[in-house]
Amino acid sequence: MQSIQASFDSDDFSSWREHLKTEGFVVVRKVLCPGEVHNAIDLFWTHIEKTLPQDDEKQIDRSNMDTWHQWSLDSRGFMTRNTPQCKGSWFVRSIPKVHDVFAKIWDEKDLLVSMDAVIAWKPWWYHSGWKPYTEGLHLDQNPFEKKDFACVQGMVPLYDVTTAVGGLEVIPQTHTDEAKEDFRKRYPKMKYSGDWCPLRQKDPLQGSGQLVLAQAGDLILWDSRTIHGGVLGTGETDREDSNKAQLARLSVPVCMTPRSWADEEVLRERRNAFEMGACMTHWPHEIGDGHSPGTYGYVPIDLTEEQLRLL
Repeated sequence: MQSIQASFDSDDFSSWREHLKTEGFVVVRKVLCPGEVHNAIDLFWTHIEKTLPQDDEKQIDRSNMDTWHQWSLDSRGFMTRNTPQCKGSWFVRSIPKVHDVFAKIWDEKDLLVSMDAVIAWKPWWYHSGWKPYTEGLHLDQNPFEKKDFACVQGMVPLYDVTTAVGGLEVIPQTHTDEAKEDFRKRYPKMKYSGDWCPLRQKDPLQGSGQLVLAQAGDLILWDSRTIHGGVLGTGETDREDSNKAQLARLSVPVCMTPRSWADEEVLRERRNAFEMGACMTHWPHEIGDGHSPGTYGYVPIDLTEEQLRLL
């Protein structure tokens, strides 16, 4: 597995912004401190233990992996119902340093935040049936309809990204005008496919992805024109780690764009999505498609003033 490391302090804006501009991705270090990472993980587990369907004999316990069989996950590990609107998700989104990074990118403080699916992988080395499947290399910005710089996607891993586990892979410099021209020539029919643009299995760029290494609490950023996807690690962990009651991966996608880009219809739909526990796309200022509604009887959480400003 190919991997790449490109991390910068959040204060070193000129350096990480230049790397994002030239390579199409970058890692901003320590936007969450260790205490905030721990708090986020705890909030997600509280959500999982409290809200997932279960009875007394099938209670999910974060400290007992044998109970995790009762937790039904999407094969990719995408948590789309209720979880995008849970306390853990909103806690990560509203961390001041996360907001500051996007405020620097757009030179704007009044931002909207994405409400995308959270990604959780169970440790498949403990139980082979938990092995996730990734969505493969793709684009999230249509190169016909949206040719220019329009969005920076982000992800906060709450556990270290290693070659044993895997995570986000990117193909550097595939966000450039030249790369997008080549993409349009190979995929002329994607002019009508919306923003989800997957690569064919025999695409010449298959196998060129590089796992972006990061520490828990870092913020991984990538230009939406950059080819990227999920990649599974080797699963090779030491004996002590293999029996540890800990998720292999727990990552929170976070994207912010200026509020001024959204119209009133989008703002209404965002509020409705929050109140219904629904999942939206990574485009904060667009309604998009492919929403996943929350479950019946969902009760929205109380947002802080800081979180409400992002909604």
